Amino acid sequence: MNLNSIYSDLSDEQRQEIEALPRSERILQIALLRNLPTRELVKAVAETAGLPVLDEIELVENPTSTLPLRLIHEYQCVPVRKPSDSDEDEVIDEDSPIPLVTLWPPDSKMDRWIYAV
Repeated sequence: MNLNSIYSDLSDEQRQEIEALPRSERILQIALLRNLPTRELVKAVAETAGLPVLDEIELVENPTSTLPLRLIHEYQCVPVRKPSDSDEDEVIDEDSPIPLVTLWPPDSKMDRWIYAV
């Protein structure tokens, strides 16, 4: 995934510092360096990554039964319920994609772990 436009007005040194940060801190640091509201940067990152921005999320009943805690913690992502018109729980079989919410777009390292689950 090419996030170069997000880093466009940052120096190489700043970019390296951001990439070394935990995923949970990257958005805040870029917003600070670019002097942008966090919400505006979230929208820009989501658009660049081709991901939606959700105003409301509903976690699955037991997130760690769907995704191992180490992945939730390491990649700052949690499994959520798919938005639907009904109140019924959607049955997810092992071949169904798992809807996730994350603070930072997936990278190739995260992809490998998620696909392995």
